[in-house]
Amino acid sequence: MSVAASTTLSEASDPSSLVLVSRDASDIVTVTLNNPKKHNSLNWDMFNAIADTAETLSNDSSVRAVILNGNGKSFCSGLDVPSMAQNPMNAAKLLDRPHKTPKSNLAQDVGYMWRQCPFPVIAAIHGRCYGGGLQIAMGADFRYSTADCEYSIMEAKWGIIPDMSGTVTLRDVGRLDWIKELAMTARIIKGDEAMKVGFVSRVVEDPMEEARKVAEEVSLGLGLGFFSNKIAGSL
Repeated sequence: MSVAASTTLSEASDPSSLVLVSRDASDIVTVTLNNPKKHNSLNWDMFNAIADTAETLSNDSSVRAVILNGNGKSFCSGLDVPSMAQNPMNAAKLLDRPHKTPKSNLAQDVGYMWRQCPFPVIAAIHGRCYGGGLQIAMGADFRYSTADCEYSIMEAKWGIIPDMSGTVTLRDVGRLDWIKELAMTARIIKGDEAMKVGFVSRVVEDPMEEARKVAEEVSLGLGLGFFSNKIAGSL
């Protein structure tokens, strides 16, 4: 597993710490994207680290909830295009299935594997949430955002569809006509409009504080045996 288990956010220069994982006494796990100099944009190492983390946590029956967030100024600004362009083979390998997931390749795993986790996944979002970053957030069960956070289905700028699992998860969050419009225009919207569209569960002043509060509440429900695989696959 190419993930550094740490409660600090000071190791971004080390590729093994592009994703940081910490756990509190209640078995609530915080997963932090840690490429802050590039707004947590997704390079080859980050794809692998995120998917490895999701797989490892999914197989840990002691986890009560996971909070996804980003270190620095943004949650995730999407694909690190210059980095991936330096090695076209890495881009091609995004279509591989290293985690043997039946429905998704590596590019899709970074979003879809969170949706498949047996515990609640909560995204705390700020700054930029573009393209692949938006699709990672869509894998969460709940998403809390600052009012000034920017959202975009950015893939339209390159004439492609949001196929890092967004073609599946985006259909579940809101009105399909609004989603189609944003997918075809790559328009940037902010927190309040994103909530109307369905990208966001709630706009709050401090998404991490809200995420921790909700994680504690839902983990209590899990402890009481109230949930069964996230309400039987979201009903």
